[in-house]
Amino acid sequence: MSETAPRGPVPFGPVSYDDSGALCLSGTPLAPLAARFGSPLYVYSGAHISSQIQRLQNAFSALNPLICYAVKANMNTHVIRHVASHGVGADVVSAGELRRALAGGVAPEKIVFAGVAKQPAELEAGLAAGILQFNVESWAELEALNAVAARMGKVAPVALRVNPDIDAQTLAKITTGSRGNKFGLPFDDIPALVQQMQTLPHVRLEALAMHIGSQLFKMQPFNDAYRRLADLTRHLSSTGTELQRLDMGGGLGIPYAPEDGDGPDPVDLAAAAVEHLAPLGLPTIVEPGRFVVGNAGVMIADVVYTKESYDHRFLLLNAGMNDLMRPALYDAYHHILPLQHSNTAPVPQELAGPICESTDVFAKQRLLPPLAEGEQVAFLTAGAYCAVLANHYNGRALPAEVLLTGDGEGGTEAKLIRPAVSDADMIALEQAQP
Repeated sequence: MSETAPRGPVPFGPVSYDDSGALCLSGTPLAPLAARFGSPLYVYSGAHISSQIQRLQNAFSALNPLICYAVKANMNTHVIRHVASHGVGADVVSAGELRRALAGGVAPEKIVFAGVAKQPAELEAGLAAGILQFNVESWAELEALNAVAARMGKVAPVALRVNPDIDAQTLAKITTGSRGNKFGLPFDDIPALVQQMQTLPHVRLEALAMHIGSQLFKMQPFNDAYRRLADLTRHLSSTGTELQRLDMGGGLGIPYAPEDGDGPDPVDLAAAAVEHLAPLGLPTIVEPGRFVVGNAGVMIADVVYTKESYDHRFLLLNAGMNDLMRPALYDAYHHILPLQHSNTAPVPQELAGPICESTDVFAKQRLLPPLAEGEQVAFLTAGAYCAVLANHYNGRALPAEVLLTGDGEGGTEAKLIRPAVSDADMIALEQAQP
């Protein structure tokens, strides 16, 4: 299968070739951005982010849930601010993400704090900010939260995160709702835990929360999980515990490969939620992250050298696994396209980076035109879990990030939202210490 796309749309929403053969993101050619801001470079489409939020809002119109963007997907404060401008809240998993959500303009009463090992200082930060709820994942965390709230003279709003022991039918490394995962509380333990919470006067049960995994394409796991969540809610109600809301989590997948098509439709996810949760009459929360920003982003890289080795042709790039970790971390697939369309017959090639690790390989035997040194490629679907995982390994810089704002019809502005962070910057921090 050739990965050289014809001019016009390619299978990832905002990415296409224009009439001159230049690869564009939401109508903006990418090569001039790399020339202006350097490479490797992350570029995000604000228009596509807005479109994805609108898709969610339309799909869930019958429930009208609070959408809490999962900040871990892309934590740049400019991206968060763009998301928040649509009335969206935030799902955070650390005090650092909480600070970023607040700096990005998210209202505290729209923030959910998840995570399995929140430290007392993080619990204190959430209480001080006045967030909507803490998604609690253990009795030990409840005790710690109660102690911190008592010290501050507050009562902490709690959602118990339920592990429903559901097969999410996704990659094992990103499933979170099965027996043996570190996340959540065992389903059958919840009623007793609710009673036990009555001994902790500074925590208040307000909700149940559930999140079964990431990058889900099939709706059956959601159906199974929401059915269990609804049954548990009814059971608690029958024993006198009335909840204020339900947090249904997220996990809706997006297309990475051509065979993924358009990916799952949020309308189908909403239908599962309406079937099982709407009859309960409670407000709901949904926590998409990847779905909002994943296909909105690309990473641009340069071909530094080409290399023939035995029967392999290598494209050695100026981007490495420190810049985009998903292939090394998950064996993840990213669609890769040249920044300039070519009609040259594609040949199998290895795309690898400069890092001194054998895992620093983005793609093997990938069909692409035989690109030359100095040409450029774009890694698609790089808006989520890419820049946030970048690091300084091998003394390399963090890539710059750019956000395209406007309508993509000639009124787009390319805004530098984070300059490259060089190793010289890191050395300066180290030398500033005694």
